[in-house]
Amino acid sequence: MSQLESTNPVRNHATGVMNRATHVEVNEDEIADFCEHITENYEFETAEWDAPVFPTVEEHGVEDATDFLFVGNALNYCFNDMESGEKFTYKFIGNDWPGSFGMWAGLMDEYQSNPDILDAEHLQSITTEDIERIFAPSNDVPLPMPETRAQKLRSVGELMNDYGGSFWNAFNVGMVQLYGENGVVSNLASTEAYRDTRTYNGETVRFDKRAQLTVSMLYGKLLGTEHEFRISDIEEFTVFADYGIPAGLATHNVISYNDELATRIENREIIEEGSEQEVEIRSATVIAVEKIQEHLRNNYDVDTSIPVLDYVLWRMRKDADTNVHLTETTAY
Repeated sequence: MSQLESTNPVRNHATGVMNRATHVEVNEDEIADFCEHITENYEFETAEWDAPVFPTVEEHGVEDATDFLFVGNALNYCFNDMESGEKFTYKFIGNDWPGSFGMWAGLMDEYQSNPDILDAEHLQSITTEDIERIFAPSNDVPLPMPETRAQKLRSVGELMNDYGGSFWNAFNVGMVQLYGENGVVSNLASTEAYRDTRTYNGETVRFDKRAQLTVSMLYGKLLGTEHEFRISDIEEFTVFADYGIPAGLATHNVISYNDELATRIENREIIEEGSEQEVEIRSATVIAVEKIQEHLRNNYDVDTSIPVLDYVLWRMRKDADTNVHLTETTAY
């Protein structure tokens, strides 16, 4: 499917941004070497999300496993202290879980003692103090932005009511659509809990990071089970544009920054949410991964979906030798 035929506004908006970008560039000449690197060093596989910080379908049921992912992804953003760069960390079953997995660990800990954390009515009464209690860190770095996280949980509780008390009701039909009038990502991205938009040169730009990630995580978790569902427009996924993936791409010069932006990232300056620089970083990430997917298909016979490729790039972020860009945001 070409970008012009896409029903996903994320792909179309990112293309428009990169046609005018001045701070970030996608270096197509580097993509061949990059694809050689990842095919030699990584397996292309669907993430199963089976770490102990996630409930299992077998033990907890498909409704709770589904709702857990939707509730958690409403909180799945901003885990670094903006001044020190240190990650929020949570101790669970004897281990320290940093960053996003620390958030999942804290939510799992709460769920095991208080299953009502997945109840729509209970979620609508969540306070900032509840967030601070649930996610008490094991280090000295509190989970950032507790006020916004309480707001997101209240919003996701309202949204859960719209789905009849469980998000599983949207998937227990065997086939779902991502985008379009009845698309599950379209619906999620229109809500306060998952909204992810920017303005660039006066035009709205969507990224839908957490909305797309939520559906992808559930798809991977249920793949091969009796609850497996199909996605009719799976090609409409774009990469889940965050902090780590662009840092990995920049390490391999697949994307590059102009001198001003490169210096700001190197000096760990805050890249303001909604700034041209931030929007271009995320847009370049989307477009670069589209081109990587195309090269893999045309030259390596690797017919991989974007969620699988995202999982490769997410694991690769640990090898990045450039700083991530720092942005205080509820988007990622």
